[in-house]
Amino acid sequence: MVKFKLNKLKSYMVDVPVKKEVFPRTLPFGEFPGLVRVISTIEAMDMENKKKITGYSETTPSFPFTNETPLSVNEIMKNYIAPSLDGVVIDAEEPAGMKHEIDKILTTIEPYALNKNLNMVQAATDHLLHDLGARVLDVPVWRLLTDKPKRKKLKGLWSTSGDFLKSVSESRQYLEKGYGIKIKLFGDVDKDVDLTDKVLNMAKKYKDAFVCADANESYSPLRAQALFTRLFYKHGKELSKYGFFVEEPIKVGKYGYELLIHLINNSSIKIMFDESLTTEKHISDFFDLIKNRKINGNSALLNVKIEKVGGLKQAVELAEKASKYGIDLMVGGMFPSSYGKLVNCQYALAVENIVPSDGVHPSIDYVSTPLIHEISEVEKMNGGYRDLSVFYGRSGMGAKINSEVLLQNTIPDRTDARYQEKSIKAKIMELDKFKG
Repeated sequence: MVKFKLNKLKSYMVDVPVKKEVFPRTLPFGEFPGLVRVISTIEAMDMENKKKITGYSETTPSFPFTNETPLSVNEIMKNYIAPSLDGVVIDAEEPAGMKHEIDKILTTIEPYALNKNLNMVQAATDHLLHDLGARVLDVPVWRLLTDKPKRKKLKGLWSTSGDFLKSVSESRQYLEKGYGIKIKLFGDVDKDVDLTDKVLNMAKKYKDAFVCADANESYSPLRAQALFTRLFYKHGKELSKYGFFVEEPIKVGKYGYELLIHLINNSSIKIMFDESLTTEKHISDFFDLIKNRKINGNSALLNVKIEKVGGLKQAVELAEKASKYGIDLMVGGMFPSSYGKLVNCQYALAVENIVPSDGVHPSIDYVSTPLIHEISEVEKMNGGYRDLSVFYGRSGMGAKINSEVLLQNTIPDRTDARYQEKSIKAKIMELDKFKG
């Protein structure tokens, strides 16, 4: 039996250097506010031989999407999660036992069990424990989630950015490399039909091309219906050849689920959910709609951003539900760095129903300074496919955080001026109320 004690949880806000030609990118809902992320580390002491092992996690909180900020997550990790985990003893000698121990901790510590709106905090804690637990047993994280790997490779998606001509150029470049393409739409029917036509025509040259689109809630229901009608009229059933779908065509918060359901059930084009499923209740309501046959499961997909749903434990449970109703998943991400991509790869090894994904292609495509050691060993691509077999025998998430890069790019706790402070105060007050 392996018996170890947790201690010394540390948390840092890190401003990861990115390639200027890629970020910041302006999306239909506005400019993404940066790539400040929270990196946490935790130590475990083997109580028999006194050996120290370190686990790592990364989250990228963004107020517009998650109602959490790097500062709020960092403060809660240091002031609430660290004391909750300090001194906790775990006994396990094989992956199933370790998973049981981790699940037990995750459902009892504060504020995880008390507040379901802290998904980034939950994810940071979840990933810390999964990475650490796997390292203690010297197995990859996916072994804590499943017995056998579900695949050896997964096709990566490149998301276009910028203006029309740049989107066409990027699509051509990455199709040639073997990637799938996610077309970022502009919310203009004529422009988006023209752009999609050009990408689909380029894709005809490639045997296993995959093309989809992301509207980022930029359409009204009527304009979305017009877009779908024109695309299907021009390309028909050939769209399914490329796995084509449109992600988040309308803003559910504005137009309601009824109109989105009508769009799904009266269109020949599949729709992927992302921004509209931001809370545990949203996801529960979605599966209720599927269960009650108000949505055809074969016409819907889910973009699973592991941090946004609260970590690997929650994401695996979501995948099991989706599989039951024949719903495919994409592995996305909140602009993860090299370490965040490792979490996505472990998830892709553990669950069945995954389509080509933009959360697995190498971070080196847009991050100028990788956060991890052994970047060339774990970020291997082969003809546009991420090589997941490299994780079969690697411990933990697959690589360790480079402490030198971490410390060089750590920013002071109180310089997070780009983010709204009201949410931070609200979260801390909420936790203080639970503590009291």
